[in-house]
Amino acid sequence: MILEEERDHELKVTFYPPLYLQRKIWVLDVMRREGIVDVVDIGCGEGQLLSALCQPAPWLGPPPPGIIPPSTSDIEPSTPTSPTSPNFNSASDPIPNLHPHKIAGLDISERDLQFAIDAVSPPMESPVVNSYMTAPVRWEPLVATIWKGGLQVINEEFVNTECIVSSEVIEHLSPDILPFFAPMLLGVYHPYKLLITTPSYTFNARFTSPNAPPSVRQGFPDPTGRTDRIFRHHDHKFEWTVDEFKDWCTSAAEKWGYNVAMSDIGRANEDDEWGRDEQLGGASLVAEFTRKDVGEHRRTALEDEARSIVQSNAPPHERLSVQEHLAHPKARQPASFEKIATAVKQHMETIREAFLSFEMIWYDRDISILCGGWTEVLAKAVECSEDLDLKRDEAYKDQPERDAWMIELIGAPSQPRMLWPTTEDMGDHSFEFMEPDWIPVEEEYSDSSSSEGGGDEWGESTGAEEGDISWNNSEDERDGAQAFISRRRGWRMRRMGDGGKWR
Repeated sequence: MILEEERDHELKVTFYPPLYLQRKIWVLDVMRREGIVDVVDIGCGEGQLLSALCQPAPWLGPPPPGIIPPSTSDIEPSTPTSPTSPNFNSASDPIPNLHPHKIAGLDISERDLQFAIDAVSPPMESPVVNSYMTAPVRWEPLVATIWKGGLQVINEEFVNTECIVSSEVIEHLSPDILPFFAPMLLGVYHPYKLLITTPSYTFNARFTSPNAPPSVRQGFPDPTGRTDRIFRHHDHKFEWTVDEFKDWCTSAAEKWGYNVAMSDIGRANEDDEWGRDEQLGGASLVAEFTRKDVGEHRRTALEDEARSIVQSNAPPHERLSVQEHLAHPKARQPASFEKIATAVKQHMETIREAFLSFEMIWYDRDISILCGGWTEVLAKAVECSEDLDLKRDEAYKDQPERDAWMIELIGAPSQPRMLWPTTEDMGDHSFEFMEPDWIPVEEEYSDSSSSEGGGDEWGESTGAEEGDISWNNSEDERDGAQAFISRRRGWRMRRMGDGGKWR
């Protein structure tokens, strides 16, 4: 039964992560899975996706043959105490790195494109971001290009690109431009992958209770007047139902030689009390088109047909910006294993650590540069060193491999580092000292307004007129404490195979 008060207002519908992030995550996940390196974002707007693609990967992919010489451990089965190199480029990694080398964005809004240009601009060359962070090292070059122009105009730079993304764009196309979308993107450009997202009109029913009057739905009437639908944005020319989206995708894929996989993303945080969640699906519909191998002759014929369809007198695209992100000059030029191992040893000695995670060592900028960007080189340098040992902690066996590998500095002292002096060494002067039979009592409080003896605003004398008011009331004692702390600074040890606990 639907109560009257439930019919006269929209329902609360929220998303986590926000819907725009869920769309971006879906796109990036497909790119990671496929190892995409060449991307064109059609309708890039302010460049949010392009900005993410400009972030450098923390390490290179596997090195070519000859960089890592074979060893016994590469041939014999490895054990937790005698590992081979940690596979930081494993396909099983929950979030594999992207290694794009060419990206481009196209939009018609010059205002948005100015933000996109800023989004893809290389960062300042200073390796220091602030006192706590250093800038990431770029190991691979990247070229980012921003174009201004309409979808209906052919850009020869986009032909045969690896992946085209068009997220929340198709619903904005006017009736005279929409017919060019599939022929242009799938026919002329024919990328290996085309990724599309668009709002689901089917999901819009989730914003109201069943049988709610149309006046309850807040939104924007169909600006074309073709339907009585209420859309989510004032510039949407249409919003497809699930079936309409399926029909369009299937028809376009069959026409232009593609396979297509369709799904949805963006389920509401709130449970629908009428149980419509499965029926209505997600707020955004997504489609992943994958180019079929139809043969070179057939593909050329499809491209020629598409070019005849999309002929336009509109002005050509204008290249607004080309940004080059240069790789570090030492990328792919590793130092000797001996030099790398020496740097690792000195780093661990400097920070007084007997064990450090492999990843923590890698993020020391100087060490990763010595390795030329290859984690495999660091692992080999450690394995070849007599002063270091590469271990796999069984406590992390269910975690990604990058969390399981530790580097041990062989022969490091086992004395733990003491941050503060103990009461045993400092005697009664330590602020940690407390009599066994001491009982806390409430001290008298004297209001400053009734104090006859003056003093500070809390009603008691600071004692400043009587001498020093430092921690230990004595400069000599304070200096002694500092000297003690300096003497007690030792080494922190992580016990392997015991959950990584400190001892």
